[in-house]
Amino acid sequence: MKTRGLLLVGVGLLAVLGTCLALRSGDTEPRYRGRRLSRWVDGLSTPFQSRAGRLESEVAIEQIGPAALPFLMTWLAESPQPAKVTIQMKLRNWLPFVLRRSRLWLWVERKQAEAELNRQFRAANAEFALQLLGENARPAVPELMNMLNNTGQSSTAFRAGNVLGGLGPVVLPELLRAISNPQFSNHFGLVGLIGRMHRLGDEATPLVTFLCRNVEQPSSSLRQACVEALGNLAVAPEQAVPALFRTFKESLDGDDVILSRKSAEALGQFGPRSDVAVPTLCAALKSPDGITTEEAARALGRIHTQSDLAVPALVEYLRTGGARHRRFAIEGLAPYGAAAREALPLLRDALQDEDHDTRALAREVLGKIESDSAKPPRESK
Repeated sequence: MKTRGLLLVGVGLLAVLGTCLALRSGDTEPRYRGRRLSRWVDGLSTPFQSRAGRLESEVAIEQIGPAALPFLMTWLAESPQPAKVTIQMKLRNWLPFVLRRSRLWLWVERKQAEAELNRQFRAANAEFALQLLGENARPAVPELMNMLNNTGQSSTAFRAGNVLGGLGPVVLPELLRAISNPQFSNHFGLVGLIGRMHRLGDEATPLVTFLCRNVEQPSSSLRQACVEALGNLAVAPEQAVPALFRTFKESLDGDDVILSRKSAEALGQFGPRSDVAVPTLCAALKSPDGITTEEAARALGRIHTQSDLAVPALVEYLRTGGARHRRFAIEGLAPYGAAAREALPLLRDALQDEDHDTRALAREVLGKIESDSAKPPRESK
């Protein structure tokens, strides 16, 4: 009984000590207009916060600038502590029932729960605050990459990935170092991060090599992430398109519908440079998976080559695909212009479709085909 009472007193003292330390560390925080950084960070998602109040917090964090980095990185790294909860539960079970129901113990439990909730809210807000800093957050990028690689702290790794993705091209040098670092094991996190690096140009070619290597891995989720990232980058088609085309054919043969959809979409993002995939995309319009057929039709429209193959396949899809897929068939036909004349009767029928978007698209494409068909052919030089 005496030992248990001492344990309870010890818990209370630790709670008080933790509060004192928190207050002391708060004194070192940078301030803006007299308020500590933590107050501004908490203001990013305080319940009932007005839009004006949130904007004021954003301005304050931007004004504090690089001085905020050490604190934001510490808060970002805060993760749930199941070991701490387990110890608390064991301690609770050791106490007599009377002490467990005492006001002091209930107060301690409530305060600890509130503190944990506040820590997690602040960690989430620190994620957004770091993105707000933009270029000023560059010094934190190496540490963020280390956090991303720490899969033992999954919530922290996830937040670090979100921050890095939001910072954009400033992350590229560290990304290039990571893909050649055998110590960096979180390939899924790297691939997801690369997928957010849109339109980097030729500088992203080494990333394409890394993605093409990983798209061959057995993990379906990793392959899907690689395919999506290759489409978002849309560079180095001499490497990316063959890898995507091979993955698309394998996914069709293996009935991996998610991978086939993502592969078709990624091929379409390369436009005419994915010309090699046209015959297979045409065949995919007969797939039993409706979403794969929709993405194949869109991809054919974005590639818009080999009209002798693509247009008849899209017309047949428009005729037989059903009302649900009609809009996607029309979307695929749109870029072909006069070459899609054979679709005119079906497009006129689509003007009576029940779906407003389908009718509007049919009207637009019908006008384009008729206009292109009315133009005199260009004289060859």
